[in-house]
Amino acid sequence: MLEEWYRRHLDRAERDISSSGVLPYTYAEMRRLTGLGATDLDDLLVDDSTSQGSPELRQAIADRYLSGRAERVMVTHGSSEAIALTLATLLQPGDLVVLPDMLYHALVHYPELADCRLRLLPLDHFTAAGTDPGAMDRAIPPDTRAVIVNFPHNPTGTTLTPAAYRRLIDRVREVGAVLVWDAATAEISWSGPVLPDPGLEHPDTISYGTLSKAFGLPGLRVGWCTAPPELIERSFALRDRSTLFLSPIVEAIATANRTRPLPPPSGPGVRGEP
Repeated sequence: MLEEWYRRHLDRAERDISSSGVLPYTYAEMRRLTGLGATDLDDLLVDDSTSQGSPELRQAIADRYLSGRAERVMVTHGSSEAIALTLATLLQPGDLVVLPDMLYHALVHYPELADCRLRLLPLDHFTAAGTDPGAMDRAIPPDTRAVIVNFPHNPTGTTLTPAAYRRLIDRVREVGAVLVWDAATAEISWSGPVLPDPGLEHPDTISYGTLSKAFGLPGLRVGWCTAPPELIERSFALRDRSTLFLSPIVEAIATANRTRPLPPPSGPGVRGEP
């Protein structure tokens, strides 16, 4: 319903207060901030890319979030494609999936499409684990197949304390579940350090990232997942019948943003300047 509303109304809006990312950049602003030269793409061969993404971009993502483990990275058309490919591959009818009752729509859609059993819980069932050691045990039953969460949470901004984060990972590992960690807003952190990717500790983790939120590049349509390599390989069967791969031009531009999130645009004439 959200995307349908956008299609009908967003182009007529005088002010957009609904988007969950920062102000988008122009291509010129992005080049200036990343050091990408005007002719740096001239020698790029406009050919097929690879199913998993270019080695350079995958390594840049892995270096930032996964201590260099590029074999766990797949680059996609936004994080929405990563969600579709991995959840459609992972989930089976009857699987028990635990998730908050407010969540990005795609994260709920694919478990529903797979005819999973959904255990929808108020957000405080997860955050309470910071002070209540038994909260996560009550939230996540022993027969859970997957736990799907998003912290900092979109749209509330709620996040986990280090103690709650620790207990979430421990409980998911205890029951043998897959942790599905939507990190689209992970680097927009107001009250503390960015929570690390759980895949660093729990191998059965699927994480999603995107250049659309903290990086201010939604139109580039670059996202990724970090996941067990065998799950990524199994998802190729679906990708081979849909998008195949990203454009090498888009991958090269995305790779130029490897060092850090871009700072907010500023200065005279910047679109949307206060």
